[in-house]
Amino acid sequence: MYNDDMEELLEKMEKSHLWVLGTPVYWWGPTAQFKTFLDRWYCPKHEDFKGKHAILVISLGGSSSYAQYTIGILTDVCNYLGIELYETVVAPGMDDRGAVRKNTHLMDKAHDAGQKAIKKLINS
Repeated sequence: MYNDDMEELLEKMEKSHLWVLGTPVYWWGPTAQFKTFLDRWYCPKHEDFKGKHAILVISLGGSSSYAQYTIGILTDVCNYLGIELYETVVAPGMDDRGAVRKNTHLMDKAHDAGQKAIKKLINS
């Protein structure tokens, strides 16, 4: 057992209908911290996540193709756990702090993903 806030966070995740999961891409994969967070879903809570919904947000300095493995890992985990993946928002070229604020197309895409997810949840 770890002495951290993970149990509390897992309980909040269990009570939530929609998650926004985000990680930058480091060396073609999610950060070590995000991977550890993901690994700790497995036991004992993973069965409680079935029917949840998620939006993935992935930032990276290079081109979108560098995100393929991170997207694959997160998509496979969601599929395995029965989490419906509503949208994946990829933010390439985010080398500088605050760069995303200058990309209005990307900001609109993220906003639209959230709006669509909320509408799906309301209508389901």
